[in-house]
Amino acid sequence: SRAGKRAQMIPVRIGDDIQSARRAGKLRDVVLRIHTSGAVKGDVLVVTFNDARSMASVNSDENRIDVPLHPRAVQQGVNQLTLSIGCRADSAKKPLAIEQVRVDVRYRT
Repeated sequence: SRAGKRAQMIPVRIGDDIQSARRAGKLRDVVLRIHTSGAVKGDVLVVTFNDARSMASVNSDENRIDVPLHPRAVQQGVNQLTLSIGCRADSAKKPLAIEQVRVDVRYRT
């Protein structure tokens, strides 16, 4: 909702063996896809996936944020995702809410 609000931790289960695919050169990328409501261009989310922290800026009013994840930060099994609001844009009128998160794993063909 507001900047500075307490971070929410979300468990994210990954079935793929990311590390084996990375070592074998078969992994293309891993992307965290966050679907929101109320997000506007200029909002910033603080994203921590396990121990890897990054800032994700909202670049459009589509209520979707894609965050590339470093493969070494992703483990098979349960991962810890923490999201918090870094800052809200001046044009924000509605509370920012997280509707859905998913991790897409893509492989080389």
